[in-house]
Amino acid sequence: MEKILRIQQRKIYIFVVLFLLMMPQTLQSNDIINLIIYQGSIAFASLIVIYGLLKDRKYWFISAVIILRFLYSIAQIYSTKLAGYSTAVDKHDCYVRLYTLIIFTYFIFSYRKQFIVILSNLLIVFLSVNIMSIVFTKNYLTTDLQIYFLGYRYAFCPVVILALALSLAIDYSMYQRLAYRSWFTISISIATVLIEGPSTLAAGLFAFLAFSIAINTTKNLPFNLYWPILLVIIVVDISITIFNSTGIFAGVITNILHRDMSFTGRTEVWAGSIQAFLNSNIWFGNGSALAAGQVGWSWVWEAYYSEHNHYLGVLTNGGIVGLALEGMFYILIINKINKRAKTKENTIFAAAIFSVLVMGIATQIIPYTYMEILCLITYHLEVCFNQKSNIVAVD
Repeated sequence: MEKILRIQQRKIYIFVVLFLLMMPQTLQSNDIINLIIYQGSIAFASLIVIYGLLKDRKYWFISAVIILRFLYSIAQIYSTKLAGYSTAVDKHDCYVRLYTLIIFTYFIFSYRKQFIVILSNLLIVFLSVNIMSIVFTKNYLTTDLQIYFLGYRYAFCPVVILALALSLAIDYSMYQRLAYRSWFTISISIATVLIEGPSTLAAGLFAFLAFSIAINTTKNLPFNLYWPILLVIIVVDISITIFNSTGIFAGVITNILHRDMSFTGRTEVWAGSIQAFLNSNIWFGNGSALAAGQVGWSWVWEAYYSEHNHYLGVLTNGGIVGLALEGMFYILIINKINKRAKTKENTIFAAAIFSVLVMGIATQIIPYTYMEILCLITYHLEVCFNQKSNIVAVD
């Protein structure tokens, strides 16, 4: 009985910490509470590091994932400072990124699959509340962006993909098939897309499904397929953005295929982003402050908007250095995927990473914390699902 009570207390503790770390923007209205969470998270992460250095002596928190994201944050701070803007927001983002990754890594190594199940439960709660907020508050008489529990509809994308990956992997790990958790998450995801989800989320779900089917139904299809697929993504992205801004690619589509290449006004924003990058220090970009000033005019939306393309956003804000660090981060994760056996769990998370990269062509991955968590779990997948590994968990 006492053991069961301790387990339940641990589950509550993990759930509460995760909720505070991943609390949607719509609940972050009290500045005092936000400050307490922010400072408390820094203190908690610092204690974890001190414990690891002095007592535990297992330096799992010094991982390639955390180091690369730290370097990316430092580069972003330098870019903003070089552009002559205040670096306060960048420093805040750096602290949030570091303590989130450190705390999540600690939970992964300490509680393994139990932590993954609790995280999945939390995301299912988020999606359930979000779909109810859509159903009961959506104004069907306007096309303007509306704010729901998870924020604007573009914020649904990484949450849905991470929730799906966790649910599917947990069910296959426990039952070797799709069970109630997966079907419930799939149902909520489809309902979200049908009622209010952006087209980029629909494209992401399709990419997730197509990649999973391709890998699982073809016996001789290796994970090395990832690289040519990513090459296609890069070619498509460059064709749609850079060539479109010069009129080369757009002329082929609009004049020969008679299709609209504006992507609902995005191409004008992309052209503005490219011009902003070319007018900046190409090595370090314009700094993140420019994105807040919004870089491109959209004739469809009749307003200035930020990049609406994840890769262009990184390039505009952080220059070639920022984009190189971002690329190294994904190469690290994909190499880790390729080195593993073709298990169901590995396939699912490979598909999830692929789908988010596809969505990045036509939208910015916001909130980006979810993408980093997805990559972190993918990197430590053997630990999360107790697969064969040389890594020893924290006692």
